[in-house]
Amino acid sequence: MARPLIVCGVLLFAHVAVAQPAARATPAAATEKPRAAGGELLAPAEDAAHVVVGTIVARRQLDLQGWSAELAIERVLLGAAQPAVKLRIAWEELAPSRAVRFASGERALVVLEPLPNGSLWMTRFPKRDAWAVAGRGEAFARMPEASSLDALQRYLALKRPQRGAPAGIAALANLARRGSEPLAQEALTRLGAVSALAQKLGADARASLSALLADPQRSDALRASALALAGRRKLSALTPDARSLASAGGGLAPAAVEA
Repeated sequence: MARPLIVCGVLLFAHVAVAQPAARATPAAATEKPRAAGGELLAPAEDAAHVVVGTIVARRQLDLQGWSAELAIERVLLGAAQPAVKLRIAWEELAPSRAVRFASGERALVVLEPLPNGSLWMTRFPKRDAWAVAGRGEAFARMPEASSLDALQRYLALKRPQRGAPAGIAALANLARRGSEPLAQEALTRLGAVSALAQKLGADARASLSALLADPQRSDALRASALALAGRRKLSALTPDARSLASAGGGLAPAAVEA
C-alpha cells in the first residue's frame, strides 16, 4: 500500500510544480498594459508648445512618481519639432494602483508643454531637456486616426483670433464631424462657447454639422450633443436636419424634437 501513496504524492507534487509558474506570470503580464485612455486634449493643445504624433520608446521610471520616455516623432501638428527626431517627454503617475499611461512601442498623439519649475522637476531634469505631457499628464490619445489628425491640425493652424471667427468655426465643425469621439465632443463644447455662433456659422460649418447629424456611423451620444448645441444656440440653419431626425423616429427623435 505504501507504493501507490508514494506515486500519488509524486504526481500531486508534479501537478503543483507545473501550475505555479503560470499563476505567477499572470499579474506580471497585466502590469505591462498601459492605461486605457487619456483626458481632455483640445483645450491644452490650443496653448501647447508641441502637438505631435509618435512612438513611445525607452520608457523608464525616474523616482516614485516621475516617468520619462523618448517620443520618436512621426507627425507634427503644432510646434517646431521635426519628424524623425526624438523628444524626451515626462509625466507623473500619482496613483500607484493605476497602470502607467504609456507603454514602449505604442503610437500616440501627445500634447506637450514646458516642464514645471518645481524643485522636484529640477532634480529630475537639471538640464531642462524634456517636455511635460500637458493637462497634468492626461493630454494624449492612443492610435489616432488620420482623419482626426487632419481635422485637429487644420484647427490648430489658425491663430488665436481666428479660432473664434468663421474660419475657426468651420474648423471646429469639421473636427466635430471627422474627429475621434472624445475630440469631436470637445469640439462641440468649444463651439458652444463661441459668441454669436449662429451669425458666424458659414456654409462649410453648417455642412459639417449637418453631415454629422445625418451620419449613422457616429454615436447617438455625439449626435445628440450636436442637436443640443443647435437648440441651445438657436442654430436655425440646422432646423431641417433636426426635423428630419425627429420625423424618422428612433433614439435621436426626442433630442431632435427638443432642438
